[in-house]
Amino acid sequence: MKTKCYYLTEQYQGVFANNIYVRIIDTNTPKNSSADINIVETLWKKRFGINATALERIILYLQSPEDWIDSPEESRKYYKFAPEFIIENVSASDDRDGYEFYLFGQYDNRPHWYDINIYYHQTLLDSLGGRP
Repeated sequence: MKTKCYYLTEQYQGVFANNIYVRIIDTNTPKNSSADINIVETLWKKRFGINATALERIILYLQSPEDWIDSPEESRKYYKFAPEFIIENVSASDDRDGYEFYLFGQYDNRPHWYDINIYYHQTLLDSLGGRP
């Protein structure tokens, strides 16, 4: 369902302040009422990613690195608002070797490769190679 919404802080040309107005397909909320509570609830769920898949949510959460907390388990972090999401850094299991161009611009230019595992509960969502 494609939904757009708006509200006003002051009354303007017959449109009341503090009501939520939406447009669904080709139908608008009447000027003298507010949007149906079920539609407003759906919009809030969309805004906060509640209906999103685990992969969509992790992308949203990774945009706030300050909200990731060190876990008691070494090399793990969890998202403080949804601790079922965990990021784990472990030494690469395949004895990866090799250099990337950016390594030579750092003080420690020896490659230390890690597998960055992203979990939702105990389910591995993705595993990426990299450096922490």
